[in-house]
Amino acid sequence: MDLSPARSPSMTTPDTRLKDLFEAHGRFVYRVARRLGAPVRDVEDLTQEVFLVAYRKLDEFDGVSPRGWLFQITSRVTADYRKRACTRHEDLGARAPDERAPSVDGQERSVWVGQLRMALDDALDTLTVEQREVFTLHELEGLPMRECAALIPCPEQTGYSRVNAARKKIRRFLCTQSDIVHGLSLKGVG
Repeated sequence: MDLSPARSPSMTTPDTRLKDLFEAHGRFVYRVARRLGAPVRDVEDLTQEVFLVAYRKLDEFDGVSPRGWLFQITSRVTADYRKRACTRHEDLGARAPDERAPSVDGQERSVWVGQLRMALDDALDTLTVEQREVFTLHELEGLPMRECAALIPCPEQTGYSRVNAARKKIRRFLCTQSDIVHGLSLKGVG
C-alpha cells in the first residue's frame, strides 16, 4: 500500500490516508503502546492520540516506513503519558482487579495464556525504556535488529545488548512466577 502524498494524480485526502494507516497499522500501534507501558485501561485512548498526532503530521510523512513512523509517534505519546502519570502520582504498575483476572472460557489453556500475558506485561515493566523499546520491536513484533536500531535510534550492537539485557531481566522476573511459566524458555537466554 502506497501512503505517500503523491499516491495518484487525483491526490487522496488526508482523511483517506489516515484511514488507510489505521486499517493497516492500528493493531500494531495498540500492541506497541501496551508493550511500552500503557495500562490496558488507557491503551485505546493512547492509540487514538497516536493517530491524531499522525493526522496532524501527515504532510510531513514521506510514506516510506509507516510502521517506523508510527512507532516513533507511539513511543513519544506513551513516554509523555508515563511522564504525566508520574506528575499525577499514578501507579502505572497497579492494575484494576479485572485486569489481573484472566478471561476464563472454561479451558485451562486460556487461563494459562491470560496469566502468562499478565506476567509478560509485569516483566516488561521491569525494563528500562530503551530495553523495552528494542525488545518490543525485535522480540515481540519481529522486526530485524537493523530496522529496530534505525527506529530507536541506536547502533545495531547496542540494540542487541539491550535485547539481551531485557531477556535476562524478563527471565529472572518470570522465574519468580514459576507456577505460571512452568516450562517456558526465552530464546537465546541460557
